[in-house]
Amino acid sequence: MFKMHLFLLGNTPALGLVVTDLMALAGENPRVTVLCAGAKWPKYAPQYLQTFLEAGASEVRFVGEEDGVLDLQKARENIEAASLLLVAGGDTYLYQQHYVLSELSDLIRQKVRSGIPYAGISAGAILACLTCVIPEEDRTAPEQPHYLPGFGFMTTALVFPHFTEWNGLAELQQAASELYIQEAWGLDENSAAHFHNGELVHTYGEWVWKVPQEGEPERISLDAPILIG
Repeated sequence: MFKMHLFLLGNTPALGLVVTDLMALAGENPRVTVLCAGAKWPKYAPQYLQTFLEAGASEVRFVGEEDGVLDLQKARENIEAASLLLVAGGDTYLYQQHYVLSELSDLIRQKVRSGIPYAGISAGAILACLTCVIPEEDRTAPEQPHYLPGFGFMTTALVFPHFTEWNGLAELQQAASELYIQEAWGLDENSAAHFHNGELVHTYGEWVWKVPQEGEPERISLDAPILIG
């Protein structure tokens, strides 16, 4: 029986809303590994480092390209050491290549399904799904696909970050209809949602949206005690 804790964030500002609960689920002496992609990730690393250290992390490791190359052995070692995984934001296609389509994917799935919390920011939230909707705003070339396979932690749902900011309602509803998926979630940039074994148990911020295939979305606000284990 899997015991997955997924914290899906609309954008980086929501990290401060969830970090305390992430730490509570990461055990004693939390060890954080942040999965990054793209050349600019070192620019954002200090913010992640400060947020997690101030919240009580015993160590924070980063995985990302060095001189344009991702060291898979080093990445594996850092993922194996983690009691909390954060998949950061950026180019969703690049994240998928590095972490879903590579030899690292099985290790990531095994870690998350064993119970360590998974936090996904924007691209990281999208890739938590079995089938991923890549927002129009996130595509830089016409030949890039609209749908991609993800980690599969959310098997029957779609997730769309930057939902209000990118006017995602029509796009998400079209995707849900085309993919025959009944459960779709929109996450605004300062919001996050905590799913335990696929069930929404807690929202953070003001704007987490449950989106039907037709009609208006429903704003969901759900407070719950943190689930340990």
